[in-house]
Amino acid sequence: MNNLGKGVKRSREEENDTSTTTDRLSHLPRFIIHHILSFLDAKSAVQTSVLSRVWRCAWKYVPVLSFHRDSFEKYSSFLKYVDRVLSLRFRLDVRTVSFIDGEKSPERTFFPFAKVIKYALSHEAQHLVIDLQNGEDIYETFRFCYLFGMNLNCNLKTLKLRRVSVDTRFDFSGFRMLNDLNLEQCLLCSLDDENVDPFAGFPCLKNLVLTQCLHTDFADGAGNRSFKISGLQLLSLKLDCLLSLKIEICAPKLEFFALVHDLEFLNFSNLSIPSLVHADIRVSDEEKTIGLDKERRMQHLIALLHGLNNATSLKLDNYTIQVLCNIDTEFLEQQTSPFTKLKSLKVGAVTVPSALLDYFLKGSSMATPNVEFPNLKQSIVLCCENAMTEFGEAGNRCGEEEATADRLSHLPDFIIDHILSFLDTKSAVQTSLLSPSWRSAWKNVPVLDLRRDSFQHYSSFRSFVETVLSLRHPLNARKISYTDDESAGARDRSLLIRLVQCALSDHTTQHLVINLADFMNSPILFSELFGSILDSDLKTLELKGVALDGGYESPCFRLLRSLDLQNSSLICTYKGDRDPFSKFPSLENLVLSSHGTSDLRISGQHLLSLKMLLMFPADLEIFAPKLRSFSLWNNWTLLRFSNISLPSLDHAHIQVHIRNLTIEDDRYRVRIRLERYLIFLFQGLRNAKSLKLHYWTIQALSELYEFLEQQPSPFTRLELLIVEADDIPSQLVDYFFKGTTAEPKIKFLPTLAALP
Repeated sequence: MNNLGKGVKRSREEENDTSTTTDRLSHLPRFIIHHILSFLDAKSAVQTSVLSRVWRCAWKYVPVLSFHRDSFEKYSSFLKYVDRVLSLRFRLDVRTVSFIDGEKSPERTFFPFAKVIKYALSHEAQHLVIDLQNGEDIYETFRFCYLFGMNLNCNLKTLKLRRVSVDTRFDFSGFRMLNDLNLEQCLLCSLDDENVDPFAGFPCLKNLVLTQCLHTDFADGAGNRSFKISGLQLLSLKLDCLLSLKIEICAPKLEFFALVHDLEFLNFSNLSIPSLVHADIRVSDEEKTIGLDKERRMQHLIALLHGLNNATSLKLDNYTIQVLCNIDTEFLEQQTSPFTKLKSLKVGAVTVPSALLDYFLKGSSMATPNVEFPNLKQSIVLCCENAMTEFGEAGNRCGEEEATADRLSHLPDFIIDHILSFLDTKSAVQTSLLSPSWRSAWKNVPVLDLRRDSFQHYSSFRSFVETVLSLRHPLNARKISYTDDESAGARDRSLLIRLVQCALSDHTTQHLVINLADFMNSPILFSELFGSILDSDLKTLELKGVALDGGYESPCFRLLRSLDLQNSSLICTYKGDRDPFSKFPSLENLVLSSHGTSDLRISGQHLLSLKMLLMFPADLEIFAPKLRSFSLWNNWTLLRFSNISLPSLDHAHIQVHIRNLTIEDDRYRVRIRLERYLIFLFQGLRNAKSLKLHYWTIQALSELYEFLEQQPSPFTRLELLIVEADDIPSQLVDYFFKGTTAEPKIKFLPTLAALP
């Protein structure tokens, strides 16, 4: 035994010695080596050739070339190195080329840059970055035509230039595939008298970014012409301190527009953006414009806002709000708001004058456009910045009074409300002891979270809820959550009914969550909770342990968008109850985890998402013309589908679990039912573009190879099959894709259920 132990020990030592001397780098696949080297600059990539024999020539295959001047001490060494790399690299296509040169010596010429650009374009490069960091003077630039040549025809998709002089007369039609163009600190040159429109020559340009660019008109002080930005395919435009006197924009497909500008140089003469969706405006007044010049600049700002009239989402930062606050209130009240499609307004200031808000919102066709203020962290930062600006150096004084000050009392009310909204209501009430200003703060918190498990006795919980309802009248709560794990026999049903009535009667509650345990014994009915309510602004409703019955006819769910029923019963007292969800006219998302009925119809004209976990063999009918996503979990017992109409379906997720049967007669009976089940189910899901199958569904389908081979596939639009398993039989793949002309795409998602 001793000898055996020594042998085992010796073999382990030899194995350890072998593992330490093994060249693991040489065994890496080549595509992984090339991927690793693509994150390095060219000099570092070449230096890796000493790591291993396999890596000796690996840098010659890397599809990314990145040259940095700061990696070399002498400029001459840098130029020689660039020539050497370009000459030794294998003649393979390169995907990305980056050239960053910060040399400031006067002996630098454009020939090295032109050589790198020529190499990139001749080797089918798709992404090119040229960054010429050459001193402080922005006019020390190299001409675009010298770098790229006059006869240009390339496959570039993205191009980023810095410190390059671009002649607007250049023929850019050779950039036939360019989608993204980023110009930073570039000089736009034009010697003709006509208006400048440099970007109209890019036929496929979709994204344009201009940062701190100058036009020769501005540099010479002339300013007699307009600088026009046009593009038939342009989707996104970002302008950052574009110093030009007049700017015109003509982009019929533009959806996103961002502007960072100073009020002194703001001058938009014409904006034609009919398809605009999102606008992000940041205008500052660093020079503190005054007098007639300020009035003229304010008119330019109003003209800019009128040009953004088609935006559905508008974002204004804190500096823009400060500039707009200087506009006379009476002038704003007399102006008609240009924003007729505005749905969302996001402001970067803690407070905004009501007259300014009315100006943006009064023209919208939306009943109540959404106004979003800074979050808690952003608000604290803004408050600190405003405080430092207001008090100046006084904010740095430290004394006894400041050391003993009640800092909690000086927090803004909205910050206190935001902090308390993360606590359950009992904990929020307990914070009234922290500070005098917090004594009644809990009464204004927009979130109520009432939990039975926070109290030892149910009587204490009931008294607490009654006290809250009496002291907060009206409730004024945006979201109310009620969790009661008490048994149904001891539960006070009238308390919950009173809470629901108080919550929905004041038209402030938009989200309601009710979580009840012991739902099997004498569950509370849906009609008990909501039957007497005539109207509400409820948008989301989550119910657990509540029986959905048909004994209600209430218009209070006219705005309800999302309904989540967990561990709920569906009780049909008469035939008209079989379509309970038709009473929710605006319902878009439905989650149903229920039992208790044998005949069910789910219909919704605006339903977009449907998730079901049904525990009964029901006769199921689904009618949803706009449904995009459908998920079904069906365990142990098979549903009976009478009709499924989902013409707009995009994604379906199916999980069917049939218990294992050993008796051959039972297996035959289940197989026959499964065949009928799948025929109706797959026929109803025939419009799906992607289909996700659980491991247990694959197991159930494995019983039906012969049956499925004889059946035509109903999936005519299927593009992607997602399998929650390690593998799928080829017969099943053939079945799902034989009805479509698309190339089969399969994605595997291994699960624990699929493991041995």
